[in-house]
Amino acid sequence: IWFWIMAVKNDTKILVVENNLPQPKYVEGTQEGKCLTKINDSGENLFWVDFNRVLSYYPEVEKKFYKEFEFISQYEDIIKIKNKNYDYYNSLDKRQYAAALCEWYHRITGDWLNIDKPITFNEKIQWLKLYDSTDLKTKLADKFLVREYVADKIGGEYLVPILGVWDSLEEIDFNKKCFEVHNLIRGLAMTPGAYCFFKGKTCKIFQTEFSDFKLSCSMEPGTLKIQDKRLLVCCADGYLEILKLQLEGKKMMTAKDFLNGHKIEQLEREQLL
Repeated sequence: IWFWIMAVKNDTKILVVENNLPQPKYVEGTQEGKCLTKINDSGENLFWVDFNRVLSYYPEVEKKFYKEFEFISQYEDIIKIKNKNYDYYNSLDKRQYAAALCEWYHRITGDWLNIDKPITFNEKIQWLKLYDSTDLKTKLADKFLVREYVADKIGGEYLVPILGVWDSLEEIDFNKKCFEVHNLIRGLAMTPGAYCFFKGKTCKIFQTEFSDFKLSCSMEPGTLKIQDKRLLVCCADGYLEILKLQLEGKKMMTAKDFLNGHKIEQLEREQLL
């Protein structure tokens, strides 16, 4: 009892060896007479008497026991969840963060994370995630918000030009200029793919190019136009040609295949939203 409690008191991790003996093995002859196990079996419960007596001298150890028990319970609950995605982690209570991080770390690396006393560089990075998260770090991690910080500290002349700003990274906004829409689609090509909606269903667009169709676009942004068997879409400052796309439930196709499956006069009344 003493060695165990002292280990807990001093935050010393206990290594449980493989192939250990789950039940105590006694040396022959040592259990004859009035031994501790027989007294306990008679209702004395001396193990717990001694255990609680030691805890009374070290109340901080009892707090650590409760904390560790809560952690283990949370860890066991997290293990039972098979599909852990962003929504799952986002729904966790802050008290579950440590257990969730340790479970993730072990699942990814195969190592146990010493989150209380990190030693390796990797462990210290995990510790920072939990205990050194600040509003400033959140701002610095945001590619748009960090611009304000950089401009304030060293000057706006060091900022690179903005290609576009979107509330939803993958959703296409045809109210923007052609080059902004094109850059978004190009940046998200294949994975995960920029998307819009066609007749109420998701439509991913994987490849576009700037159109040489010179007429100004007087229609609503997102309106489709067919010109010389090419599929065009109206943006804020003109037309963008769609080369590859994928309708919900369908395989990726070229614009030519898409046009072959629809009546042109009907398409020109449709709008990508």
